[in-house]
Amino acid sequence: MKLYATDFLLKNKNNQFEKWSNGDYIIYSESARDEEIMHEGDEWIRTTELSSSMQKKLIKQVEEK
Repeated sequence: MKLYATDFLLKNKNNQFEKWSNGDYIIYSESARDEEIMHEGDEWIRTTELSSSMQKKLIKQVEEK
């Protein structure tokens, strides 16, 4: 399993990544970013640019689905 440069996480101004109510991180495709409401201080982070520990968390999350 690998992460793709076309997938993103949304980091809010509090330096936290957006999550679903079940605690899973929300992974956005490049096209889905256009539909998301952005707030001041929010930023998009490519999954391939995350720390290795965060990448491992995302891969584990996807593999468990």
